[in-house]
Amino acid sequence: MVKKRELVAKQAEVVKGKIQILFVELAKPIVKCEYNEGVTLGEFLKRRDVDYSPSIRVNRQVASQDYVLKSGDVVSKMSKVAGGR
Repeated sequence: MVKKRELVAKQAEVVKGKIQILFVELAKPIVKCEYNEGVTLGEFLKRRDVDYSPSIRVNRQVASQDYVLKSGDVVSKMSKVAGGR
């Protein structure tokens, strides 16, 4: 039987030098991405072929393109939603 402590350690294990980032777009599946440490938001978006705009958030906060992403960050793109009558 695996001890709880060992299980938590295995879940937290990250490949050295790599970080995992979640990318979320409205009405699309969540994408789990893996990049080298030190990647900036601008580089991340460029690799995903996404233009930077004020609708881009990191962990629900506005972030500049030179923000260095950390493992576990959630990058979201919230497009304008048309609505009304």
